[in-house]
Amino acid sequence: MSMLFNDVGTFHKKFRLPVAEGRPCRLLDLEVYQYRLDFMKEELSEFELAHGTGKLADAVDALVDLAWVVLGTAHYMGAPFNDAWMEVRRANMQKELAPAGTAHKRGTADVICKPEGWQAPDIRHVIAWHNQQLKHGFKEKNTDPPVQLQLLSDDGLMAAFSAEIRRRVNLWYDENDFSSDSPRMIKSMQACIAALDNLYIR
Repeated sequence: MSMLFNDVGTFHKKFRLPVAEGRPCRLLDLEVYQYRLDFMKEELSEFELAHGTGKLADAVDALVDLAWVVLGTAHYMGAPFNDAWMEVRRANMQKELAPAGTAHKRGTADVICKPEGWQAPDIRHVIAWHNQQLKHGFKEKNTDPPVQLQLLSDDGLMAAFSAEIRRRVNLWYDENDFSSDSPRMIKSMQACIAALDNLYIR
């Protein structure tokens, strides 16, 4: 997904449109919001029309156009889209297939459910981490901040930092196979993160 988001960013730079790089994440101004919303609805309508009339190529083209406009809207917002994607991916990959016969609000046959202990995507902290990096001048993407004593009193930075550690540990745990000792190590790390949360997250 990072390649797609970067492609749209390159397109925006070419035409001097907003790009997410180096900008804090925020909601759009009302006029821009309405413009982007109408743009996304237009592309979705084109997919509906193409699919409804049996035009396969046009339907796929409309899907790509819709994704392009969605990613462009994320650039307008200054959103840390790649990090947010990975956090949503982590949460989605933790879901499980429900037992046969389970009712679903969408009426689908295969019901994907949230198992016990499931953790929802923590996008609030992804945004906080992104904005705090910009605030404190950490320009390198996915780079942890250097150890600077003057920053240790900044509760906002510490809250975002502890949340980012937790997010990365969870992602690491989900994506790797471990030896028998590793789960205990991960649990110890998660306990430390929980302690940080209690100290710093307001």
